[in-house]
Amino acid sequence: MKKLWVPLMIIAGLLLASPAFADPPLFTWILVADQFSEAKSVYAIDLDGDTDVDVLGASAGNNEIAWWENDGSQNFTKHSVDSNCKQAQSVYAIDLDGDGDIDIVGACPGDNEIAWWESDGGQNFTKHSVDSSFKKAQSVYAMDMDGDGDIDILGASEGDNEIAWWENDGNQNFTKHTIASDFQKAQSVYAIDLEPDGDMDIVAAAKQDNEIAWWENDGGRQFSKHSVDTGFSDAQAVYSADVNGDGDLDILAASPGRNEIALWENSGGGTTAIELVYFSARPTAAPSTPGGLTLEWQWSVVVGLCVLSSVALCAALRRSRVC
Repeated sequence: MKKLWVPLMIIAGLLLASPAFADPPLFTWILVADQFSEAKSVYAIDLDGDTDVDVLGASAGNNEIAWWENDGSQNFTKHSVDSNCKQAQSVYAIDLDGDGDIDIVGACPGDNEIAWWESDGGQNFTKHSVDSSFKKAQSVYAMDMDGDGDIDILGASEGDNEIAWWENDGNQNFTKHTIASDFQKAQSVYAIDLEPDGDMDIVAAAKQDNEIAWWENDGGRQFSKHSVDTGFSDAQAVYSADVNGDGDLDILAASPGRNEIALWENSGGGTTAIELVYFSARPTAAPSTPGGLTLEWQWSVVVGLCVLSSVALCAALRRSRVC
């Protein structure tokens, strides 16, 4: 019995020290805006260059692109950028013209338009239309797609079933290039070097096709499609990052139809070696832990081990006439 309680105590200690029992991050809810009708998109960046992070948003109900200035203490003051972006759906911010300040790009589906708003450095914005015939524009993103040092623009069109990018000539004159014209009810687009081989690939979501897909860039701006999932119903939003920290890029997406946020884990074995992993809702009474067990169950194990250890210890001490 004396030999039993030591390993039991060690096991209990290891379980208690596990990340499963670490305190979760705590978040404090702060209201930025509550009259931003049908808010559709949000992005955070230091828009005014004062080293704190501001908030940018798109409102379909107000037909508005706006940003909220952070005073450094998370008190936010609203500034309207444009109140005529009909059914404003998507917004992003980046230094598009390379002049050292942050500009804004947006999708206005009611206008069938992709546009950008140029900052003069004092957060006064001038609108420039990129494409006014991109039907029901749903998503916008900006990235140097061709490696020439300037920022290009990407978009997803629900009305044209299209994923496209607009090439910047360095003077903010844009030439459209269609990536796909049969991506039914395209909803979301993102660009990242997914392989990675030094050029920008594209990831996108299509609502009617129930599809998540990515397009491989051959380095010469020719794109080949690879389907990730054709059963992800009502696919709405897509993103890519190294979620599991294994050195390659995974894909994430949201599905209102499935009430689901999903992760496709990249096994690193090539363009077809992507496996589905998904996260579903857990009962609030028994939250999930990284090991897949509930905290309640793991605590039962720990308590049980501690009790067994105590019994074993007490029995050993009794033999020594101490307990």
